Amino acid sequence: MRSLRFLLTGALLLWPLVASAAEVEVCNPAGIRTDGHYVDFFIRQTMDKEQIQKPPLANQFPQTDVEKIEVRENAETEINRLFLMRGWGDGLPLIVPTPARVEKMLEGTDYDPEEVIARIKPLDGQATIRKLAVNAVMAGCRPEHLPFLVAAVRALAKEDFDSLGPSTTTGVESLLTIVSGPAASQIDLNAGTGTMGRGIHGNAALGRALNLVVQNIGGSVPGVTDMSNHGNPGEFGMCVVENHDKDPWHSPLPMSMGYAERANVVTVAAVGSMKQVIFIGITTEQLLDEVAKAMESYKGRHQACVWLTTPDTAQELAKAGYTPDTLIQAINKRLGANAPSEVKIVVTGGPGEKNLVFDGWYAMKHVTHSEVELPSMWDFLVEEAKNDIPSTR
Repeated sequence: MRSLRFLLTGALLLWPLVASAAEVEVCNPAGIRTDGHYVDFFIRQTMDKEQIQKPPLANQFPQTDVEKIEVRENAETEINRLFLMRGWGDGLPLIVPTPARVEKMLEGTDYDPEEVIARIKPLDGQATIRKLAVNAVMAGCRPEHLPFLVAAVRALAKEDFDSLGPSTTTGVESLLTIVSGPAASQIDLNAGTGTMGRGIHGNAALGRALNLVVQNIGGSVPGVTDMSNHGNPGEFGMCVVENHDKDPWHSPLPMSMGYAERANVVTVAAVGSMKQVIFIGITTEQLLDEVAKAMESYKGRHQACVWLTTPDTAQELAKAGYTPDTLIQAINKRLGANAPSEVKIVVTGGPGEKNLVFDGWYAMKHVTHSEVELPSMWDFLVEEAKNDIPSTR
């Protein structure tokens, strides 16, 4: 019976794209403001005023939650092209957000789909749970990823965090998502080798989904409201997972922010430059010299910084008597008046001694964070994921 259920579910998700050769129903990913206007309306206003030509079909769509789109041959290809021309894509292939796929995604939360959990900069689109689900589908997420996306969006929208700057700046800043807690190890979220890179579904899809939310719900459109001179590959998604099992200090990131040791938390940082610091052939003190240099405040910015250290490096630092708190003290002592406003140390990644130091957005004085609320169906979703993705770790 269980196998039959999976077959029926798969058929249901694929049916809208194969049953009708001429018409496909898709859900609208764009944000709506409290005044009732889609953010796309204001994007088009800016484009007309500044004579910007792309995206060419901005604000040209039916003002409905679900739209019927006429297709000629290949629904996936044609709808992807249409969404990109409307400004709803990031340039990579999207999963078409059919109503069936969105409903399946909503199994990842107990919230009412119409509940507004945040307003997203720069244009203050309302992030309803349903809109988050639509963008999560487009990014390639599964239902078990949705609780983490909801937490990331809650964190991003906190009043004491500057999310407007990174979504509109001419600089290269983009969003780094950090997942902590035991729930991540139950599904396909990778805390080991290549945690921030390619090859693992969950990290890639979750990081991508947050950026699509900022673009489609918030209205941060490249060349219109997002004025980054060069852009950043991190805008396709940067998601790392804290490696609790390899942390010699047993003090995960959430504990430094007041959460319980086993809390599931998503932390979001707006980061720009990334410097690799190699802990080979140098002492721990020399390593700290290099890390401090990478965090040095520029012209009084005093931005927050994030240090991704590998388990091997963390073990050596622990053997030398350091803890996360004393490491931060050592960095601040080295930099004095040029010290960052906040340092967050995350043990993540696989074997090796390569460390990454992220320089925060200049107005980011601290990272932002929110606890993950797992749905009542969590255990079922985990089991379903294991059956669908045998390599889930």
